[in-house]
Amino acid sequence: MIYCITNTITGDRYIGATQKRMGERFKLHRRSARKQQSPLARALFWEGYKNFTIQHIATALDINYLTELETLVIIQEGPEYNVSVPYPHPSWRHRYTL
Repeated sequence: MIYCITNTITGDRYIGATQKRMGERFKLHRRSARKQQSPLARALFWEGYKNFTIQHIATALDINYLTELETLVIIQEGPEYNVSVPYPHPSWRHRYTL
């Protein structure tokens, strides 16, 4: 599943992929906020997790395409908290312009 975490104060977003339930994944993001090692973690720490929402935005029909789908959504949406684009399997690199 591809999900989007949105800061309700600034509108900044994070796009991620997970095989877990959204609530479980958001809880892991909240725990990592203490370390403040990413833009999302710092925002969660300083602005409080209650100022963020999480929503499901896409589903990969095959788990093998989860990273590819995440990459495409990040490229399309340009979320502010994502610091990099996951590099998917080289076999599909020729199909898309990054």
